Amino acid sequence: MTASAVLLVADDDPVVRDFLAEVLVREGYQVRAVSGGEECVQVAATEPFDLALVDLRMPDLDGIDVLKRLATLQPGVPVLILTAFVTMETAIEAIQAGAWDYLSKPLRVEEIEVTVRRALEVQRLVRETSTARSCASATASRTSSARRRRCWRSTRPSRASRRTTRPC
Repeated sequence: MTASAVLLVADDDPVVRDFLAEVLVREGYQVRAVSGGEECVQVAATEPFDLALVDLRMPDLDGIDVLKRLATLQPGVPVLILTAFVTMETAIEAIQAGAWDYLSKPLRVEEIEVTVRRALEVQRLVRETSTARSCASATASRTSSARRRRCWRSTRPSRASRRTTRPC
């Protein structure tokens, strides 16, 4: 995932929401910030995004419910849960509900940056693996040469990376 990924931030606390948006925009991400769980779900129903950061405790819809709804609206998108109430039970509940990870408040800039970057990188690798597998099956079966060419183009390194990569 490139730094132009679209991130959805949901937190009812405007200070935290604005802080997250500022940090993530500075990192080069596009950020859509919303003030609650219901608004988060409404936005996710109409706008694609690459990762969500969702507060655990919000007055209208809590983070676990938002997480479950996001999983049905945009499957495979990583969701990071934010909480000021870190207990073993809340962490386990969040991960069992499908959270990619959780961040405890007060938030630290470096932890936000590293966790978001890592989640997007894992998501990119999963997508590439899935594409490679579907291309391999397309090549193995009797598919059109046009589809095989599209698969080959989507999995080969870009010209920029070929110029910078040198053989051992």
